[in-house]
Amino acid sequence: MTMTIIKCKMCGGDIQMNAEKTYGTCDHCGSTMTLPKIADERKANLFNRANHFRRQNDFDKALQAYENILNEDNADAEAHWGVVLSRYGIEYVEDPATRQRIPTCHRVQGGSVLADPDYLAALEHSPNINTRLLYEEEAKKISETQKGILAISSKEAPYDIFICYKETDNSGQRTKDSIIAQDIYYQLINDGYRIFFARITLEDKLGQQYEPYIFSALNSAKVMLVIGTQKEYFEAVWVKNEWSRFLSIMQKDRSRLLIPCYRDMDAYDLPEEMSMLSIQAQDMGKIGFIQDLARNIKKVFEPGNHAQTGPVVSGAPKTELLLKRVFMFLEDGDWKQADEYCERTLDADPENASAYIGKLMAALQIRKEKDLAGHDKILTEYSYFQKAVRFADEKTKERLTAYGNAVYAKKTETAYDDALAIMENGRDSLSERRFLELSQTFGQFGNYRDAKNKMMECENLAEMAKRRENEMRMAVDGLERRIGELDARLSPFEKKEFALYNKLSSKYYNSSQNMMNNFAKIYEANGALKYRARRSAFGCISILALSVGIPAFIAFGTATLMNGFFGDYGVLLVALPVAGIALGIITAIINAARPKRNTTPDRYLAEYCKIMEDKKPLAIQKNALEQQKQFLIAQIENNNQQ
Repeated sequence: MTMTIIKCKMCGGDIQMNAEKTYGTCDHCGSTMTLPKIADERKANLFNRANHFRRQNDFDKALQAYENILNEDNADAEAHWGVVLSRYGIEYVEDPATRQRIPTCHRVQGGSVLADPDYLAALEHSPNINTRLLYEEEAKKISETQKGILAISSKEAPYDIFICYKETDNSGQRTKDSIIAQDIYYQLINDGYRIFFARITLEDKLGQQYEPYIFSALNSAKVMLVIGTQKEYFEAVWVKNEWSRFLSIMQKDRSRLLIPCYRDMDAYDLPEEMSMLSIQAQDMGKIGFIQDLARNIKKVFEPGNHAQTGPVVSGAPKTELLLKRVFMFLEDGDWKQADEYCERTLDADPENASAYIGKLMAALQIRKEKDLAGHDKILTEYSYFQKAVRFADEKTKERLTAYGNAVYAKKTETAYDDALAIMENGRDSLSERRFLELSQTFGQFGNYRDAKNKMMECENLAEMAKRRENEMRMAVDGLERRIGELDARLSPFEKKEFALYNKLSSKYYNSSQNMMNNFAKIYEANGALKYRARRSAFGCISILALSVGIPAFIAFGTATLMNGFFGDYGVLLVALPVAGIALGIITAIINAARPKRNTTPDRYLAEYCKIMEDKKPLAIQKNALEQQKQFLIAQIENNNQQ
């Protein structure tokens, strides 16, 4: 069997494995872990490359490498697990006390790892129960680590600005970037901002405790400054880890701003991911850089500086007339004209809150503003609503907020009741994955009704569902072993005969006398032909003995009588034909005496069933076990699909 070298995903040591091995223990670090499905050296190299990036904490490259494997085989459980480890920035470090490898988390996510889609896919495609249990055990450790980090980060006050930079170079010396970043830090501190600057913010924290504070700062800061004087520093592992995570947050929250600040390099050398931010990039070598930077940051935190003070611009009668037409078109249900006049209003006054309200009503096809409170979709998801709130005066803003809260309350109640109904109706049938999803759903409701209690209840039900599924899977494994034992006791002929017997019995009991003819035909093919063959054999022997014996007797008898033609052997030669004649006569008598075979369908059915009764117990037991196994498998699949 071909042996392949795979790298330990915890310590990087060599592990020899074959295609049939799905989990094992590393000889170097003693860790028990799951192993990938390796069909050839190429697949092994793909996994080794992905694991190398992850162990180097280059989680973005590792994530891409694992996703490339999934593009070829989306059912690869180990590749899905690798995506989970990369997404949560998992690094395995040695515990000095126990010498065991424990997971540390460098990229905490808001959602639980136990509800991560790739973790659930790894469980779904696990090749056996042992591999699944290893995934579950590791996920629990990561989940506990994540909870600890979130508990610490939740106590941190929010930050305004996150300064991202490289602290030391390859020789361990402080970089120029660090000095520049500290100058910027002191300048912005004087402007009243709360700033995350690792050199000062984390100076009293241990290395393994950095992530809670980094996570809190990344998720609360409105602005990130990425400081760099070399292309390599922008792409350093931990620097990229921070700004790439902030970019992911920006995709969900457009109010955030990332500003690359470069010096002694060309703007075109900035990482490709920052190319869309070229307008915000700041050259630190230019005179007045710090003043320009402070002004841009101030715009983010003071969006009202240029906001409209009321829904209609004072002293602008043209927009007032246009807006009157807008709401007349809305009352008439002429949505197209209403939207067109809103656009004309915005051409004259781009920050007119009433025009954005009109565009929202036209998009939702609502005739009166108060009906916004009864809409069935979350208003805050619409950009028109967001802009209307942004540019409205306080009174209008309060009214819009009340509409949004009313819709949200109704949606929340409906969503809560739906989740509660699913939980109650599926207590004994839903899968662990579904209960974890429901737990996460209830967690999103916060203090609404008894959401926290339901969240904990779903977690308990998930544990019960997991145990229930594990028990069913173990039962399936036991049934498969028993079926194999019974299968070994049945000969190939008996298997074939019993399959035929089952098929015919089913047809017979589900139809009329016509089905008995099928029994007759098949039994004729399997049994009656043997009877005819035996009868024909006796006939052939009789005919052959008589046809040879009679002429031989006449020839040898005549020769013997003629002067002892054959000498002393004459009597013997005459005796042989006589014996042949006797054999022919005896076989003819036996063949004639054999009773004629009953060829009626009832006779065939009765005889065939009698033959099969002796073979029936083992085969029936095997068939019953097969049905039990298929029932359990169908139940597991049905639970996982709900």
